[in-house]
Amino acid sequence: NKCAGCRACELACNQRNHLPEEESFIRILSRGDEENRWYLPVQCQHCHDAPCATVCPVDATFEHASGVVLVNEKTCVGCKYCIEACPYGARIYTTTPTRAWLTSAGCVWTGYWAVGNRLACRPA
Repeated sequence: NKCAGCRACELACNQRNHLPEEESFIRILSRGDEENRWYLPVQCQHCHDAPCATVCPVDATFEHASGVVLVNEKTCVGCKYCIEACPYGARIYTTTPTRAWLTSAGCVWTGYWAVGNRLACRPA
């Protein structure tokens, strides 16, 4: 694991997606004592047969043909079932005006993955 717990990926993602710090698409877990501490970034794992997509009553969360789990913000009704269903705790509900809907992976939704651009968290 190369994660040093610096949160640069989290901050870069938030900046790209115009999110406040408390509403990040990436969560950094810290485990171990002071001497043996390690960190793990947690974000959407794009599950096959994604539980978040299965429970969505309006199919707003869905698996793209590429295997990426996406959210159609226009059809999302805000029921938050996907948040409860996510086995990784990677779903958030954001009240940010430009993203007032549920999402599994903000940078993925923005289309950067589809046109070959680097995600904000990668170079960080």
